[in-house]
Amino acid sequence: AGLTSCSILLRPSRVRRPPGVVVGPATASELPEVIAFLRREGARRQLYPAYRERDLVDGTLRDLAVGDIAVARRRGEIVGTLAAWDQSGFKQDVVDGYGPTLRRLRPAYDLAARLLGARPLTRPGEAVPLAFGACLAVAGDDPDLFDALLDAAGESARHRGKAYLMLGLADEAPLLARLRRRLSVRYRSDLYSLAWPPAEPIAAGRVPYIEIAAL
Repeated sequence: AGLTSCSILLRPSRVRRPPGVVVGPATASELPEVIAFLRREGARRQLYPAYRERDLVDGTLRDLAVGDIAVARRRGEIVGTLAAWDQSGFKQDVVDGYGPTLRRLRPAYDLAARLLGARPLTRPGEAVPLAFGACLAVAGDDPDLFDALLDAAGESARHRGKAYLMLGLADEAPLLARLRRRLSVRYRSDLYSLAWPPAEPIAAGRVPYIEIAAL
């Protein structure tokens, strides 16, 4: 399968909410319900992580706090989740330098970014300020819910000084078209299924989901 990763450019925006939907950060008391929702919705995807409550308290999901997960509710029921995971405490991408073309374009890019309320390009020698989108689950693959969660996770990351929110979806994912609408830098990679002895492809019948934050 193909995997499209998007580095969404973060800038000030209002968090959109579909009618009847409330979006807010998860709390410790909600954690059992959040995990139950992730396991239920995640079962529709191939390779979705089998999250447990203790993963968020024993350090398995290092530096991811319960409050980093945006939760969408409709009539009191959870209908969507998306975390903004800051991994800068243990994993960073540091800019060594820019190629000739980007060096020439950098002043124009930085000016345009500032006009949009976004951050300029990271200076050489510094870490790229990014957060990873994780724990994505949207009931019914509702694109409006997805937009609301992206807005909430993006604002959470931006308030923590991040310039980008990284999220990857399989090329067959129903929500990829909505993700592509965001102003972002994209790159595509491939997923391969290997088995010994030869077996049916593990992704047969279900769209895969890869938690790129765990790669």
